[in-house]
Amino acid sequence: MHKLYRWMFRIASGVFLIGIVGLIIIMALTNVAMDEMDDILSLPYVSEQDNVIVFQQEDYLANIVIYPGGLVEAHAYAKLAYLLHEEGYRVFIVRMPLNLAILNRGAFEDIVVAYESEFPWYGLGHSLGGASLAYVDVGLLEGLILLGSYFPGSVDISETDLNVLSITAEFDEVLDWDNYEARKTLLPSGSVHVMIAGGNHANFGYYGSQRGDGDATISRLKQHQLVVAEIVSFID
Repeated sequence: MHKLYRWMFRIASGVFLIGIVGLIIIMALTNVAMDEMDDILSLPYVSEQDNVIVFQQEDYLANIVIYPGGLVEAHAYAKLAYLLHEEGYRVFIVRMPLNLAILNRGAFEDIVVAYESEFPWYGLGHSLGGASLAYVDVGLLEGLILLGSYFPGSVDISETDLNVLSITAEFDEVLDWDNYEARKTLLPSGSVHVMIAGGNHANFGYYGSQRGDGDATISRLKQHQLVVAEIVSFID
């Protein structure tokens, strides 16, 4: 019996050690938000509750829920949320477990329930965040906005009437372009596809450069402004 306990203890210790090592690796690979994003989070209309950063709006046109890219800190999208808020939207950024949206795909539904609204709801996801939004009930969505992202092969909404805006960047070398083109058929035929000239993958957020990405020829702010302009046009 004592041998069995020792054996079980060794297995448990090994699993714990593997978990710790995995957590350290994930933390090391996480793309950290730029310091200037902290200034945006301190604005009077920005608050956080239950791992949701809210850009509150008194009179707003629509609700936008942002799912961050994989291994990217949530507040790296504070600038995007700020610019969208300036255009009259109530915006939510979800802090994901281990900064992986796939681990909390149902966050959108939770926000819709917690922040009841008579105005339409839009999901916005960058990279893995966009792929994770594929699992949201389309009945809750007025539209979907994908940034450098595409749907997983297991989800097909091509027969729905959901409004979809897919934005890519010219020098995005993180995006698998072959998969992106192949998965277009999973989206409704009326989906809008736009490419930001001079942009790259990392400049959809404010977290610095990203391993394997191409070099942008426009500024991060310019890419954000172009993205927001496309979103405003899409929602209008």
